[in-house]
Amino acid sequence: MGKTWFHVISEEIEKRIADLQEFLGGRGAKNFEQYCEICGQIKGLRATQTYIEELGRAYAEEQDND
Repeated sequence: MGKTWFHVISEEIEKRIADLQEFLGGRGAKNFEQYCEICGQIKGLRATQTYIEELGRAYAEEQDND
């Protein structure tokens, strides 16, 4: 199976996570509050990415069974 929209979304989320991690690694957070906020965004994006990947696997299995 080729690249699905599940893959595209997951890749975009991964890029955003990488950007946020680079920002934190470059000491971009102005204070602890901003650091915590960005960490929360990363955590939320990771959870979303996991959910999308699970949906993608379920969709692929469904397509294989049809």
